Amino acid sequence: MTKHDSYCNAAFAHSYIDNNKFTPCCWWQIQDHKPATNIKQMFNSDYMKTVRKGMMDGDPLPANCQTCKDHEDSGGKSHRMLHNEKFGFQAEAEIKSLEINLGNLCNLACVMCGSYNSSKWYEDEQALYNLKKGELISKFNERVLHNTGGIEKQIDLNTLSWDLLKNVKGIKLAGGEILMMPQHIKLIKKLIEYDIAKNIDIMYIVNVMHNPNKFKKYWAKFKRVHIVVSLDGVGNVAEYVRYHSKWKTIEQNLRRYFNLFKENDNYVLSSNTTVSLLNVAHLVDVYNYWNFLYVKHLGRLPHAEEQGMYRVITGPENLHIKHIPDHLRKPIINELESVQHLQHIAHRLLAETATNKWKSSLNWIEKLDKIRGNNFYDINPQFKS
Repeated sequence: MTKHDSYCNAAFAHSYIDNNKFTPCCWWQIQDHKPATNIKQMFNSDYMKTVRKGMMDGDPLPANCQTCKDHEDSGGKSHRMLHNEKFGFQAEAEIKSLEINLGNLCNLACVMCGSYNSSKWYEDEQALYNLKKGELISKFNERVLHNTGGIEKQIDLNTLSWDLLKNVKGIKLAGGEILMMPQHIKLIKKLIEYDIAKNIDIMYIVNVMHNPNKFKKYWAKFKRVHIVVSLDGVGNVAEYVRYHSKWKTIEQNLRRYFNLFKENDNYVLSSNTTVSLLNVAHLVDVYNYWNFLYVKHLGRLPHAEEQGMYRVITGPENLHIKHIPDHLRKPIINELESVQHLQHIAHRLLAETATNKWKSSLNWIEKLDKIRGNNFYDINPQFKS
């Protein structure tokens, strides 16, 4: 492994804030160290100093970075690669970028999500897991939590001081749905009032159910605005996977985003697709649709930074593509291999040995469908036994 293969800018210059907990990035897997309770504690810890030294020495990436390693091994683009491409090499430890999960307030209840990241999931979660009042499921459905803070959670913006923000060059916002959160407006106003918005590349992950024109007066103050559209299907596939979404509304708002892109030099527009057994058979449709939008609105195909990202879920476990039986994989693999940008997903299906959990995965989906009045087999009839 070369020093390039083991280096990640996030360990030297980044912090991820989620529910007022702090890690070097959103894919970081906590191993044998306790989660930090503030940014400085995490960033200046002996553990992180050891991680950074290992990266500089060319040691293999630590176990905390397994998600990135899995993506890279299958030919995909990991967060490590994205951080290095965007921010380059930095030998000294100084926070230059932040990723902030502002909270879980959301108007959608995507099948692969849960109440940890979507307040809209709460009632379905109670029915699906037979929870008692006051119980929630943790991130990726790992365990039952006893809720003491209410269904909705949000970041304490007081943790974002001038001392922390003054040298930041990039901020990524996630949720929940950012554009419906009061905390979002408070944060960007804070950055504008500090007179540092002009130095910041700000990135949003959005569900495209809100009119972006409401925010353009604020976005004009930033050095660059990168909008990442969550696109997990086209038409009825999107409406099934991203429950409560309306395809007509999504198309209207996509037109608005492309118009903003055409009118402003400081915009970047890309997409992100969360790959699960729900939509893996529809990825070529998503890829073609994203290219179609660029040709329709801009008369060209998307550049590298504007391309869609396709990432296999890390949870919930029930929806992982590794559960698809071998005899159902072949047509999916053949279609994915026909598109170079999707071949890393085909490689995952080829490399991952099928589990014995296909039936339990379908049972979980069918139970949720019964609660929601949906039918998974309407979009994936080939999976019906």
